[in-house]
Amino acid sequence: MRFGIFAAAAASVMFAFAAEAATGPKGGPPDSLSRMQKFEFYLGELAGVLNLCRITDLAYELKELSDLTPYGRKGWRSTLSYDSIRGGRCTRYAERAREVLADRDKILAHLTETYDCPGGDCGPESGDASATAVCRSEAEDHLSSFSISEDDVESIKMIGRNAGDAQVIVSGSPGHEAWVRLAFCEGWMVLHLTPRCSLRQAFTRGDCKVEGVGSY
Repeated sequence: MRFGIFAAAAASVMFAFAAEAATGPKGGPPDSLSRMQKFEFYLGELAGVLNLCRITDLAYELKELSDLTPYGRKGWRSTLSYDSIRGGRCTRYAERAREVLADRDKILAHLTETYDCPGGDCGPESGDASATAVCRSEAEDHLSSFSISEDDVESIKMIGRNAGDAQVIVSGSPGHEAWVRLAFCEGWMVLHLTPRCSLRQAFTRGDCKVEGVGSY
């Protein structure tokens, strides 16, 4: 992966000076991100800018890529509070987008190798996918109660949660999460377990639907 791509995108999407924000935030990724993570953020940010410019074909192509990374999705969301682009800069953004998309295949390869984002819904980057992970066997037992067969399960990633963690399940309760990739849909089934591995809650994300389970 050539970081020259990153330089082109970075130059294209430092657009805070050119955007009218509804709430006044500045554009750009957090300084704490790595160089590659910032590039991914910029993909989403540039997609959002082009959407504001109503250059929808390029916006769509970039959003397809940015949806494959959690940082790209954050970049897209960062533009939702903006309501216009000032100064006729849309043509320049479109030119930079075409430069970035010239390396689309390389970017796509990097993102699909790095992240697991079925249907554009990214799961957590951390976790333990091993068969010996804490609460893994209990999670498999709980799955069977939902008529999920072994053939339906592509992967399971276990994550420990402490009270106060930023987590998908807004319960504030410590415990464990099982993120389950299912073979028959684009998305996840998530099991929220207690510290002793009992089932507390189950829901689906993305396009996944399981009988008797709500979606988040």
